Amino acid sequence: MIQFYKIKRLFQISPLILANKISELPIKKIKNITLKKYLKHNNTFNNKEYHDLKLFEIFKLPNISYFENQTTIIENVVNQFIEHKFDLLGSGITHVAHNERYKGFNQSKYFQELNYTTKNEFIQRYINPQNRAISENIISLLPAQ
Repeated sequence: MIQFYKIKRLFQISPLILANKISELPIKKIKNITLKKYLKHNNTFNNKEYHDLKLFEIFKLPNISYFENQTTIIENVVNQFIEHKFDLLGSGITHVAHNERYKGFNQSKYFQELNYTTKNEFIQRYINPQNRAISENIISLLPAQ
């Protein structure tokens, strides 16, 4: 089905646009390879120390009277968060967890199996070396499970 869509789309665009797209393919491939190498070997975090960050300095709390009549809605939302259920970009309520399978665009499935037993093992296995120190700092803020 996807191949049919691509073939149909191929005949709907002008030859000049098609030639431009084909000529851009090697450049895109080189850019993707370069970006992957950069992300693998460079720090992608802001160097700001997160453990000194206080959320109340960033966000202003609304007036508490607004929430007095919203307790049922708040309880439902909080329970969904606790159960790791979120609406991901309008996909509907979805259970989010490692090793879950998620419906993707054009019937694609997005899935990556993560195998680890501790937070430190996760960092060593899946985080690039330049980001490990800041990742350890951020993970230290999470409650133990």
